[in-house]
Order: sequence, then C-alpha cells, then structure tokens
Amino acid sequence: MEKLSEKICLRLKPYILPYCAVILLGLAAHAFMLTNKICFAGDAGGLFRKGDTVVSGRFGLALTSYIMPDISMPWLNGLMSLLLIAAAVCVIIAVFEIKSRVLKILLCGLIVCSPAQTATFCYIYTCAPYALSMLLSVSSVYAFTRLKGRLRWVISPLLIIASCSIYQGYFAFAASFCVIILIKELLDKEKSSLEILRHGLQLFAMLVLGVGLYGVCAYTVSAVAHIPILNIVNKEQGLLMRVAVAYSAYIKTFLKGYFAYVNCGLSRVMHLVLIAAAAGIIIMNQCARRDWKRSVLLLLCLFLFPLSCYCVYMMADNGYIHSLALYPFMSVYVLFAVIFDSFVPGKFAVCRPVASAAMMLVIVCNIYFSNAMYLFLHLQFEELKSYYTTMITMVMQTEGFEEGVELAIAGEEPALRYRMEENFDFSGFQDPDIDIKNKIHAQGIINSFVGSDIPFASEETIAGIEQTEEFKSMAIYPYNGSVKKIGSCIVVRLGE
Repeated sequence: MEKLSEKICLRLKPYILPYCAVILLGLAAHAFMLTNKICFAGDAGGLFRKGDTVVSGRFGLALTSYIMPDISMPWLNGLMSLLLIAAAVCVIIAVFEIKSRVLKILLCGLIVCSPAQTATFCYIYTCAPYALSMLLSVSSVYAFTRLKGRLRWVISPLLIIASCSIYQGYFAFAASFCVIILIKELLDKEKSSLEILRHGLQLFAMLVLGVGLYGVCAYTVSAVAHIPILNIVNKEQGLLMRVAVAYSAYIKTFLKGYFAYVNCGLSRVMHLVLIAAAAGIIIMNQCARRDWKRSVLLLLCLFLFPLSCYCVYMMADNGYIHSLALYPFMSVYVLFAVIFDSFVPGKFAVCRPVASAAMMLVIVCNIYFSNAMYLFLHLQFEELKSYYTTMITMVMQTEGFEEGVELAIAGEEPALRYRMEENFDFSGFQDPDIDIKNKIHAQGIINSFVGSDIPFASEETIAGIEQTEEFKSMAIYPYNGSVKKIGSCIVVRLGE
C-alpha cells in the first residue's frame, strides 16, 4: 500500500505546480465574479436550471445535474470550474510533455485568465459542466496517445461524445491538439514522414468517429425524449465560404480584436512577438533538416491549425458563435509552449525568455480585462436592481393595487445598459447573454432579485392594453402618470 501511495505521489508531483498556478491565477482574474452574484440574461430566468439541454443537443448537460447542482452559485460553480480547468491543463502538459516550469505556469495563466473564460463565467450556472467538457475533450487526445490497440478506439470517441454532449464547441480542443501533436512530431526527429502521415490519418479518423457517434446519440436522445433539436446548422454558406469565414475570423482575432481574446494594443504586440518567434524557430528547424516532404507536411498542419481551432464555423450558424464558443483559440498558446519548450536552438536561447515575458504580459492584460468586465457588469446589475426596486415601489403605491392584480410592463424600450459604459472598452467581446432587456427578463429579476412575487400579465393581455387610448395617454416611465391601473392590471409604460 505504501509503495502504491509513493508511486501515485511521484506521478502527481510534476502537476502540483500547474494545478496551484491555475487556482491562484484564476482567482486573480475571476475572484470578483466568484464572490459576487451578478445577474445576466440567463440568470434572470434560470437561477435554478442548467439552460438548454436536449433541445440544443446537450443531453450530457442535463445529466450533470446529478453531480453539479442546478443552482447558479458563483463561488461553488466557479471553484469547481477552476479545479476542472486545472485538471485539464495538467492533462495538456502530460500530452505534450512540457518540461519548463515557467512555461507550465504561463500556459496555466493564458488558459484560465483568458477572455473566453470570462465569457464562460457569464454563464455561471453552467460554467462547471463546461469546464468538465473541456477536461473530457483534452482527455480524449491523451487517451488516444497513451492507450494501445482497440481500447483507444473505444475510450477516445466515448470521451468526445461525453464532451460534445455538454458543449459542442469544445470538440475543437481535441481537433486542434491533434494538429499540434503532428506539428511536434514533424519538428522532432523520432518518426519518419510516413509514420507521421499514418498517425495523422488515425487521429483524424478518431475525431470523425467521435463527432459522428455524438450526432447519432444526440438525435437518438432527441427522438426518445420527443424534444426536437434546434436547427443551428449553417445552411446559408457553402463549405468553401465557411472555411474562408473561419480563417478570416482567426486572423481578425489577432489583428482586429475579434472576441476580445487580444483585447488591447499591448496584447496585440505581444501576440505578434510570439508568432514571429515561433515562426523563426520553425523555419530554422526546417532549414537544418532539409527534408522537403517533412516541410510540406508541416506547412499543411500549420495551415490546418487555425481551422481546427475554429472548426465550429464549419457546423454552426455564425449567429451562434461568440466569445465563449471559441475558447479553443487558446490552443495557440499550447502550440507556443510546445515550440519554446523543446525546439529552441542553443544559439537562440534568448527566444525563450523573450517569449515568456510576452506571455506574462498577455496574462496581465487578460487579468485587467476580466476585472474591468466584471466591474462594469456589477455596476450594470446594481443599476438594474435599483431600477426595478423603484418600479415595484411605484406599482405598490398605485391606487388600485390589491391582491390578484397583475403587472403589465408595456411599450418598447432599448436594452438597459450601465450609463458609464463609455469609460469601459469591451469592443470585440461578444456574448449574447450580457445584455438584460426589461420586458424579456423583468419577471425573473423582479421575482428572484428584487423579492416581489407579483404575478405578470400574459403577452396577449399586454398587447391588448397597448392598443387602448388610456395606455397611449400615459406618460413614459419613470415620470408621473407612467404607472396606473387599467382593468385588472397595474400598467407600467416604458415607451411607445
């Protein structure tokens, strides 16, 4: 027993540092979010749910309710997320055999402090299952590279099925890591070009098998549960156009700040430094080799790498793609870590500290971005609560307010946004769950966060009220005459 415990300790020892790094750096970026309850559009009506499950092809997300509570608890869900992300990063380090302690810590920070994780915490009620999906996706690659024979053809596709059943977008982690494996093998000397080509075809077959079986499972569950899956497949664009859009989005992520992954001028410069340094090392490696077959395969893998990171563009409608869905963009940092860890020539050893400094500055930029985003959203939510608290106070003071009356919030209004947003720059950050619109989310916010159980009028009732002359003569909220009783409803007129 003692020998077994010693073996386990020896196996786990190399991963203690990265595990701690993920937790500490994750708290530096996200502690504000995890220690405050900030309401988003999803939380407004889903304080006690996981969001869309079978209807979105995420039958595994429904199953996570048995191990992860259906309650939007920031600290508990956030802590579980960080622990699972730490495990995922340790698996990544094991897959690519990264040895440098500095690069291990930096890789941890680049992944857990990324704006993609900030976007994930906007869905605090599903952030822990999504982190589990990431772990399952990277584990599928680990299993395929470590297991032998038929077993890996069973375990790896099952892990992909499990990952996609929670969140389909994280399939790109497995896809991009498979490409990085081939890039590493091509830069190394151990395998021949033919062996690497054969290995690449095996990895591709594993990915196709996994995602294909996931599709079969998703539609089978949908049929058995009699719940049709939402049609989010991109049918408007042809295959070549989807590929072009994916490459365009990937390039613009670096150069124009798409999705806010590269969220300021300093971060953009540091990313360009990392790209230039990595490209220089690859060129020197190939010049020393002078193996044109290997170089052609390497160029092909480097060309396919952006597509593997953004392969969600090949399937989903562009309108469903945002800063959370493209989390696998962070695979580029894994590629950088692999290159700077193992393939820096002795004469150019200076590249490693330069790259490390660039990575550190990217982490600092991302930590600042995350904290600024959370502050903005906190201020917006506090304003929102005050807005509805004042509204409910006026409703309760309206003549005719009595048991059984319904609240009708009528009229069109713009999205409620914090009025000091010009002091914050979140251009590029795309998340459809950030904005909270009055009429759409009012009931959830008033019931769950303001603490009023007043019943709400139906859409048909509100539509009828909006056609009356009495409603049209009302003032616009919050001015006098904007709240009054019409029929059996207390009406609040927000706009025209």
